[in-house]
Amino acid sequence: MFFGKPLKNMSPREVSVGLEQGDVVLIDVRENHEYAAAHIPGSKHIPLSSFNVASLPKVDANKTIVFQCQSGMRSAQAAKIAQKAGIENVANLSGGIMGWSQSGLPIKSGR
Repeated sequence: MFFGKPLKNMSPREVSVGLEQGDVVLIDVRENHEYAAAHIPGSKHIPLSSFNVASLPKVDANKTIVFQCQSGMRSAQAAKIAQKAGIENVANLSGGIMGWSQSGLPIKSGR
């Protein structure tokens, strides 16, 4: 059984600032059609259905990998998979893209 540290959640504003400062790598784990309909600018797309730790981009250990989905459930799963694989600096975007949108932050459509 996994007894690692609790999963960190970050607010949309925290993630937005982290993206601007280059401290965050945002991974969108929604499916292809969801990502194409709307996504957060600067996010990388790795659907949860094909997610594995090897598919993650190589990231500086000082950066936080933040996972994001529609509401925060699937992204929490992906973040926990990454934690179990030994990646320590991971977080979940609280509220997913819905929370991001409700915070008035930009969303892009199309690829």
